[in-house]
Amino acid sequence: MNHYGVRSLTRFESDNGSYVYEERVTLWRAESHRDAIAKCESASREYADELHGTDCDLYQSYEMTGPFPNRMQGAEVFSLMRDSPLGIDDYVHAFFDQGDEHQATVVYVGADSKHCAL
Repeated sequence: MNHYGVRSLTRFESDNGSYVYEERVTLWRAESHRDAIAKCESASREYADELHGTDCDLYQSYEMTGPFPNRMQGAEVFSLMRDSPLGIDDYVHAFFDQGDEHQATVVYVGADSKHCAL
């Protein structure tokens, strides 16, 4: 088993008719990038449902090195929230897909996903 940090994106409606996007990184023990993303995808959809948000089907995986305590499985280690009037596709293009990113080769694209996950 390897250790992965997986980045995901969730959208919430705000009181003013705009949106709040939350970018999260959670930790996973998994066999592969695909496995880590599948674990995160399930948890992210549950998280969005519980908070009445929308999972944006965007997942990016990074293989980590070093010790990884089992109690950290699925733990949130980073969260950034940003207000925006943009729809999901426009938001992803504005903040995630600007064309000058340095990223690894695409390893997995979720079955329902419109966006690539690394």
